[in-house]
Amino acid sequence: MAFDFVRAGKYFLLWDFVKGFGLGLKYFFAPKATLNYPS
Repeated sequence: MAFDFVRAGKYFLLWDFVKGFGLGLKYFFAPKATLNYPS
């Protein structure tokens, strides 16, 4: 059983969480699509 350092590093750094958080921040600060939506 070999130890996979890359896989362990991604797990301990919560790489998927960091990528998802970055994606959320990207859309949070993006221009809003419904800004000029008629009311």
